[in-house]
Amino acid sequence: MTVQPGQPLTISCKVSYSITSLHTAWIRQPAGKTLEWIGYIHNSLKNKFSISKDPASSIVTLTGQSLQTEDTAVYYCARIDIQSLYYLYLFCCHCFFLSA
Repeated sequence: MTVQPGQPLTISCKVSYSITSLHTAWIRQPAGKTLEWIGYIHNSLKNKFSISKDPASSIVTLTGQSLQTEDTAVYYCARIDIQSLYYLYLFCCHCFFLSA
């Protein structure tokens, strides 16, 4: 997926579990760097991201605003067990941003 700098990004994650009873997290990993926690449902991190869910279709959506080339990363949607913080399910979407 390619997005121009400054443009919004929307990534949807269709899951096979109940998003009304389990939490879904968003994590990203820029090339050559460690994983970065973006946030989980009900909690958006770094004002540029928001997270929403549609229980009827089992879709969790990450929306990013005014993203720049430094936001280029592999983005993961993960089902999490809040008690153990053990990631049980991963979904990957490669996101590349063009230079201005």
